[in-house]
Amino acid sequence: MLANAAAEVALRPDVPTFTLLMLGEGEHRPWLEEWHQRHPEIGMVAPGFVQHHELPRYFAAADWAVLPTLDDNWPLATLETLVAGLPQLFSIYNGATADLCSPETGLSFDPLDPNSFVRALEAALKSPLEAIDERVIARIADHYSAVAQGIRGAASIRRVLEADSAKRGTDI
Repeated sequence: MLANAAAEVALRPDVPTFTLLMLGEGEHRPWLEEWHQRHPEIGMVAPGFVQHHELPRYFAAADWAVLPTLDDNWPLATLETLVAGLPQLFSIYNGATADLCSPETGLSFDPLDPNSFVRALEAALKSPLEAIDERVIARIADHYSAVAQGIRGAASIRRVLEADSAKRGTDI
């Protein structure tokens, strides 16, 4: 999906040249390598599987992050790239899109709709966002930190226990 959208966008004369940085391994790797041979005009770097501690250098080399998922509850990769300062193209099928996509953090698109994908990719390439503002990153990192998640989780459990206790007329 991303590769096909990139091939279409690359044909447009008003879009700057770009390079795809494809992280990870998977069943589609042979297809991707074949696709790149058919589209040598598009730069592509595909290091394959990358250890978690190596991700920051790849994030530093990127301008945007794209996870064209069709079914992810709330992928950590979305949060990791945001707190690294990368704006994103958010798939509408990414569970984190409703929480994390905003004009400050990127654009949403439908990866099953080629026109939607092409429009989002073209918009990102024509008028790229700067790195995400540090205040936005801090707000997101604080809200989704382990401590903050634990506090919200404990408060939620306490509310359930209190409601159950009130129903039974007992104290917790």
